[in-house]
Amino acid sequence: MQIVFICGGVRSGKSRFAERWAQQKSLNSGGTLRYVATGVPSDSEMKSRIQRHQQDRRLDGWNTIEQATDIRAVAKHIQKTDIVLLDCLTTWLNNELYLKPPRKVEHIRSEMIQDIEVIARSCHTLILVSNDLFFDATVDSELVLTYKKVLGKIHQQVVERATKAFHVECGIPIMMKGGK
Repeated sequence: MQIVFICGGVRSGKSRFAERWAQQKSLNSGGTLRYVATGVPSDSEMKSRIQRHQQDRRLDGWNTIEQATDIRAVAKHIQKTDIVLLDCLTTWLNNELYLKPPRKVEHIRSEMIQDIEVIARSCHTLILVSNDLFFDATVDSELVLTYKKVLGKIHQQVVERATKAFHVECGIPIMMKGGK
């Protein structure tokens, strides 16, 4: 079991890097590529983005699982040799907060970490992609601050468990944890 964390700003190239990294890992290990997509087609722009990503993944040999919440449910579709890429934690957190009945944020955070652990134990490698929102201007909103605090705690807990962690800027991955 290996967890790899990849984060970066919006449109930083983190997803493309994660996909390439997963494809290389799959070539080396022979595992099936599984893509856990957390996006929800909430408007026409998002619908278009999801369709474009689905088409790209079909061409690249991915087995895509669309799962907006309750991520541990995908474990039944995963085998021990699989390389699983979950894109992305920020969208998944948003979905858990707004698509399900209200719960305490600490309960949501704890459930998400448990889901990550279930998936990680089910596969060879779990790659988690997330947005780095912590350099953005802080909006004077309790809701935004709460979201960032929960996401920050999730990032810290994931990186603590991860064997490798990368930050991607301008398409360039910078290793933050782990060796070659």
